[in-house]
Amino acid sequence: SEQIAMVVSGLGSASQPANRTLSARQLGLLDDVAAHHGGMVPIHGRLFAQWMHEAYPRECSYPSIGERPRQMEDVAHVQVEEKEKYVLIAKEQKEKGQTTTTSTKWVWKEELVDQKAFEFHVKSSLRSDITIF
Repeated sequence: SEQIAMVVSGLGSASQPANRTLSARQLGLLDDVAAHHGGMVPIHGRLFAQWMHEAYPRECSYPSIGERPRQMEDVAHVQVEEKEKYVLIAKEQKEKGQTTTTSTKWVWKEELVDQKAFEFHVKSSLRSDITIF
């Protein structure tokens, strides 16, 4: 999780400066995701996507739980609506002198793209302190 935090803190975006310091909440959540997976962070999982939403709330959509596959035009429509929502939130916070852009409740529900591949990777890893739950 330290390597991921280092890379992400160095990445800038339209809403976040490069070379920033991640909040204690963001670092703690990333460590918790790693702990949930025996020390590794599966980057193709829902929890990592949720963490990326915490780090980049305007650029990374909040990952729904058990989301059904959508048609591309549905996704584009949702993304436009979500971006508009965050623009309004940012304007309101700027007027109030606040800078926090996300207050989404953290949901501990993991959904991995390929659970078996992740388990294989963990088992074949040189680390002996990792267990699969």
